[in-house]
Amino acid sequence: MYAGMIYSAEECIHTDKLIKAIQEEMTKPKPSRSIYDLNDNKIALENLFAQQLCSDKIETLRQNESAVLVTKQAIEQEKAVLKPANTEQRIYIVGGALVLMVGLLILAKK
Repeated sequence: MYAGMIYSAEECIHTDKLIKAIQEEMTKPKPSRSIYDLNDNKIALENLFAQQLCSDKIETLRQNESAVLVTKQAIEQEKAVLKPANTEQRIYIVGGALVLMVGLLILAKK
């Protein structure tokens, strides 16, 4: 990931994870690197995160994922409702057809 390129939402998420990992490392009693180095890296990543508008990109990604999930759930719910409704409709059609056939038979015998 280079500072000159435009980040995708996935790269922003990766940058966010790196920032969090550095923060966790800084809270350890004995960090693997000096606190100053860790802090410099953290600040650089936070600046990059802000420059690339990563918060907006991550939020947009989350909203799109939520929209897809809601759409899939709506489709599944519609199928769950339509299947019994179609079955009930077929029962009425068959029942109506039988009534008509019986009526025609009665008329045909007269």
